[in-house]
Amino acid sequence: MDHDHSFADEPVSITEIKAAKPEATAATWTPRDALIDVLRRWDRGEIKNCDAMVIAYRAGDNPKTPGVHYAISVPDAHVALGLLSRAVYMINEAASGDR
Repeated sequence: MDHDHSFADEPVSITEIKAAKPEATAATWTPRDALIDVLRRWDRGEIKNCDAMVIAYRAGDNPKTPGVHYAISVPDAHVALGLLSRAVYMINEAASGDR
């Protein structure tokens, strides 16, 4: 590993346990728990050969006008747009189901 801390053995939170239930929705997750879930799976080797990532988040001091930000690691803008397009498609597919 090329970092100092591994999340492989990071404890699973109560929120993550609730989010794993069949009746759970995306709203069950906290943003922090979702990020730790990805880091845990990455450090356990469940996510392999990841060569691009786009993370979008909303944060700010004023809840009426939160800022939208992103963190990105991609070879070029075309890959970023492709990832975002695929994510939009997957979110729409999930939204059209029973969840």
